[in-house]
Amino acid sequence: MVLTTVTTTGALVGFLRRVERSLSAEQHEAMHARDARRLGLDAATWQVARAAPLDLALLRRLHVGITGDQPTVRRTLRDGQFTTAPAQPGKLRTKPQAFRHGEHVEPAWGPGALKRNLGALFRAVTPSLDEAPLREAARVLWTLRCAQPFTGLNERVALSLAAWCLRRAGLPTIPVRTIERDPAYGAALVAATEEDRGALERYLEQAVWDGALALAEWLAPAPPPEPARWTLQDEHEALARARQHVPRISTTELEALARELAAQLVPALAQLGVELAPGTERWLDAPGARLQATWNSATRGRAICPHEPIFVVTWPLAGELGLEATLIVAAAGRGITGAVTAQLVIELADVPSGRATRALLLVPEETDASRRERLARWVGSVAPDLVASAPLRL
Repeated sequence: MVLTTVTTTGALVGFLRRVERSLSAEQHEAMHARDARRLGLDAATWQVARAAPLDLALLRRLHVGITGDQPTVRRTLRDGQFTTAPAQPGKLRTKPQAFRHGEHVEPAWGPGALKRNLGALFRAVTPSLDEAPLREAARVLWTLRCAQPFTGLNERVALSLAAWCLRRAGLPTIPVRTIERDPAYGAALVAATEEDRGALERYLEQAVWDGALALAEWLAPAPPPEPARWTLQDEHEALARARQHVPRISTTELEALARELAAQLVPALAQLGVELAPGTERWLDAPGARLQATWNSATRGRAICPHEPIFVVTWPLAGELGLEATLIVAAAGRGITGAVTAQLVIELADVPSGRATRALLLVPEETDASRRERLARWVGSVAPDLVASAPLRL
């Protein structure tokens, strides 16, 4: 697992660096503001934090930014009971406290140990950030779970500091508030120990890949400052120019990956009681067909490019249900990063579900072996979600 994590981290760092080099000043500014929003901070606070060292002052600054003008917070007492207390932005707590997630309750560090132990954490993490950002970010999350340094908002601050670690190492920004509410994250955090934080590290690995996909879907050319005009034609021409200069995964390789994914999906769904009839595969060549596929994808919350090749595999579900399982492989977003996305859905034929669809990001920088290993793990994790969110549950 360590080898895979290091390989995929390197691929993502290379991808993000290449993308950032291609951005205009306006796009860089928009990306910075977007990153701040994903962390729950204002752009000015995030700008200062990005340049700061990993120390107690940074932790305090993040807590101040996250607290904002919130006058009170929820505090967890030693017995796990919740109460309301003044927010006290940036001030380390002076009373005993606990960490609680669901029914799990554990006592936090004593107030007198906070400065000493947090200082030790920052000194230990800093030298290894570039080498092992996922491991060190998981270490930060686990340690702050034990510390509970502030009266409230500790989990959000911990995620923001972990996001800072990942971004400092060149990885994409993760959505702090979305992750904070994710039951899978809470389960990984509770399961983590000083000796084993593997589940938490794997969760972060998926989160940074999802962050890179969200970035690829979001990026667009920015109009020049005070343009004389910026029409739809101007935007299309700017996008076409941008697509000409990005590295790509070949269509031959994409087709092979799609077939490998399809071969793994059929038995994975069969184990969950979903039988698929023989499938059909095709490249969408007609502009109208690609536009329809793009529209359907947007309905599912995923942005793909109608001007790049789109590969589709469709399997009717066994029986007279009128349902289809569909795999879509297409350029992510507007196609200006060279990234590709794979989606899996089970829907009524030609009726997109409108539900958020999980997707797998593929980037040119990743090795074939790493890509295939991620693909296999993704099929195993996405198949239960695919069945749970399908019309079969109606």
